[in-house]
Amino acid sequence: MSSALVGLYGIYFVLVGIYGNSDKLLKFVEDNGKDFLVWILAIVVLAALYRVKAIRPAVKPFIALAVLVFVLKNWSTISAQLNYFLPANVKIPDVKS
Repeated sequence: MSSALVGLYGIYFVLVGIYGNSDKLLKFVEDNGKDFLVWILAIVVLAALYRVKAIRPAVKPFIALAVLVFVLKNWSTISAQLNYFLPANVKIPDVKS
């Protein structure tokens, strides 16, 4: 799980570097850092619990739930970022709640 997450971040940072959006990324982190701190803390706690072999099966659903809630809560931001990088003829729909 952690290697996949690191890989996804690596791909994201390469795309940011290619398109020259590093200033936008830094501004976004400054503006929204406190919102993501809760998610980072949750991921760290779940990863620590996942390392305990006896409770690993009980932690797996919570990891899936955390990822699902994160994606659903931030879908407009995720879809906007994906639409920015995808070709013009491919659009990810933005679900209004």
